[in-house]
Amino acid sequence: MSYSVWSANSKVSGGALIAKLTYDNSLLISFFKQVANNSDKKNNFDFKNAINVKFSEDEMGDLIRAVRTNGTSKFYHTFKDEKTTGNFGYYEIKGEGDKPNRQGFGFSVTKGELTIKCGLSIGAAERFSEYLKFCLNKSFEFNYIEDLAKDKEFREKQKLAPKKEETSNPESESVGNVSD
Repeated sequence: MSYSVWSANSKVSGGALIAKLTYDNSLLISFFKQVANNSDKKNNFDFKNAINVKFSEDEMGDLIRAVRTNGTSKFYHTFKDEKTTGNFGYYEIKGEGDKPNRQGFGFSVTKGELTIKCGLSIGAAERFSEYLKFCLNKSFEFNYIEDLAKDKEFREKQKLAPKKEETSNPESESVGNVSD
């Protein structure tokens, strides 16, 4: 199961993200820069030059915390001598005139010369937080199932292992009461 956000705008400064849980219980998020604002929504994003970021379980927890507290989560990753930096944080833009304030969360990710920004409404950020919790739960379930299998294997080996009495020296064992 994946999660996506499509955050295009008229200034062509938006972005999109697609997140999915990986085989090793990390979260891979691919970020895509907005390159057009076509009304049919086709070809609005550059899918050839994505920035891919792999988040650990602790980093997922920090993203959840950022949503819960209207806070910020920052990250710094290196892979093959390339660095990727970014942040995910709450913002509020004061409304002009009779327009209400706008609130949301924004991802900003930079790799080399490429920076991609992707905005999430308050509702989208809550949904993202729930998706992150889902990913963490799947990771916990996987680890739990793995632990159960290892425990079962250990117990089966214990059953097959010779008992203490069977491994002791027969000459040193007491014969018991010989009264006959």
